[in-house]
Amino acid sequence: MGRFGAQYINGTFYHDLHPVAGKLLIGLSEYVSGHNGSFTYTSGAEYPPHINYVFQRASMAVIGSLIVPFAYRTCRFLGFGRAAATMGASFVLLDNAL
Repeated sequence: MGRFGAQYINGTFYHDLHPVAGKLLIGLSEYVSGHNGSFTYTSGAEYPPHINYVFQRASMAVIGSLIVPFAYRTCRFLGFGRAAATMGASFVLLDNAL
């Protein structure tokens, strides 16, 4: 995934079959952590010292944890009751496919 973020930082065009929102968020976390796009995240390679991979992984964990309250608020916005919105947010929380 980091390779795609590095390509966004460099402005390199590539064709991706999947939606880009997640990869844009990864690119944003790489950019905020100070990554300049020079490391291509090849398999088995050592991370150079200028790659702040802890921040990159932590920022993705925070964004992922915000999905649950967002799901709750979306259900409430759609007119669901508290119990139904809680159940919908619980489905997102307990889903292991995300």
